[in-house]
Amino acid sequence: MYINLLFLCLCTSFPGFVSIDCGLPDGSRYRDEKTDINYISDSEFVESGTSSSIDPRFQTSSLDIQFNNVRSFPEAKRNCYDVKPLQGKGSKYLIRARFMYGNYDSLDKAPEFDLYLGVNLWDSVSIDNATTIVTKEIIYTLGSDHVHVCLVDKGRGTAFISVLELRLLKSNMYETPYDKLMLVARRDVGSISNDSVRYKDDAYDRLWTPRQLENFTTLNTPLAIDQNIKNSFQPPLIVMRTANAPRKAIQYINMLLEPKDPKGKFYIFMHFAEIVELQRNETREFTILVNGEPIEPIVFSPRFLFTDTLSTKNPASGSRIKVSIRPTNRSTLQPIINAIEAYQVNEFLQSPTHQLDVDAIRKIKTIYKLKKNWQGDPCVPVDYSWEGLDCDQNPPRIVSLNLSFSRLSGLIDPAFCNLTSIQKLDLSNNRLKGNVLDCFAYLPSLNELNLEGNQLTGFVPPKLLERSRTGSLKLSVGGNPGLFLSSSCQETKKTKGFVVPLVASIVGVLIL
Repeated sequence: MYINLLFLCLCTSFPGFVSIDCGLPDGSRYRDEKTDINYISDSEFVESGTSSSIDPRFQTSSLDIQFNNVRSFPEAKRNCYDVKPLQGKGSKYLIRARFMYGNYDSLDKAPEFDLYLGVNLWDSVSIDNATTIVTKEIIYTLGSDHVHVCLVDKGRGTAFISVLELRLLKSNMYETPYDKLMLVARRDVGSISNDSVRYKDDAYDRLWTPRQLENFTTLNTPLAIDQNIKNSFQPPLIVMRTANAPRKAIQYINMLLEPKDPKGKFYIFMHFAEIVELQRNETREFTILVNGEPIEPIVFSPRFLFTDTLSTKNPASGSRIKVSIRPTNRSTLQPIINAIEAYQVNEFLQSPTHQLDVDAIRKIKTIYKLKKNWQGDPCVPVDYSWEGLDCDQNPPRIVSLNLSFSRLSGLIDPAFCNLTSIQKLDLSNNRLKGNVLDCFAYLPSLNELNLEGNQLTGFVPPKLLERSRTGSLKLSVGGNPGLFLSSSCQETKKTKGFVVPLVASIVGVLIL
């Protein structure tokens, strides 16, 4: 309870922020001196893995403290973080996973593995060397109250993670027909610093990488940008205070994006602010083309000290995506650009398991404290479905659950009856007590129910007996001495001073 209260306390200081230092010792937390962001241990969000520190040689003062620890997963193929942010289903989040190998395992062999968001492949993670930092970002509108970030072993080294961060965005930011956009690039164009920009300069803690266009002039101003009007994207003030412009011999700004996937769909967002007070006889006016297609407005002039964001309305694709900014005939000044972002659509075609099944099986796991590697989605991806489950895939539904010899104790929880597509349910050889649930008889697809070898008492519901007699259900209830088939079986006999149910001697081998 203390950990949960602490988590809420840390998060409320930064509404919409979840900041997890993966591999940090259980219960630990700290405030990052560079960003002033609170980070907490990942122990409350993941059930597997091993915490390690990177090689001390790489723990330098210039390295962000979050990279000093990692959590690695040398055992199961799929391992998942389960994060429930304060704002749940329907909210738009920037989700960021970061990785630095740091030779934490002393093998000096950087791995390659896959990163999943829920049931769909987010991206592959390839580490070049011990000090390479890989950052994966995706803008995602949550389909449920839970966010599952999973690492999948591809047989090319042990999967690991350094940092996991969630940042709540406004719903009107990065609007496209798609609700999952993977970051390709986010550039602070014309930056006069070599350092990336993030929180507190950026209210959403986006990472802006400095970029100087070759043979371009840098413009900058100390004046405030967007002082009275807020651009909905809110690019940082420090980013918008600088820009690149072509030297006089060059009139155009041309930028190229060369995607790994030429069939991918890409959206470009460009941020402009005029940072030079123009004279009456000066005009800065230009047209923006992406792969030859103009972006509206066709003719654009940046406003002095105010940010305008222009973006592609339709996705671009191809082996080369060319952004061209060209001055109009009446423009007396070269075009400028302050910042640019590029995103690739991830369509996430795989459907998750039906939410009713997910809620039911997670409740079962919690109630019975099951020590199984049940992480992420129960049914998909198919290769990593949960142990003891069988599923149909169109759509994904749980159709078989085997929890025999699982040390279940206590009453049979009604959550089992929420598995409405279940066909086979095996709860045999546990320590279950109490009555057989009536609701089992009303599960429409259930054709096999095994309750043998427990400590159940009372009567088998008449509807269950009826279904077993008609052949629509194979019912096994043997090995429950206190369980009667019906109220007519209540005749008893006295043996050595004890009252023993007559049915006890036969129920142990009875299979209906």
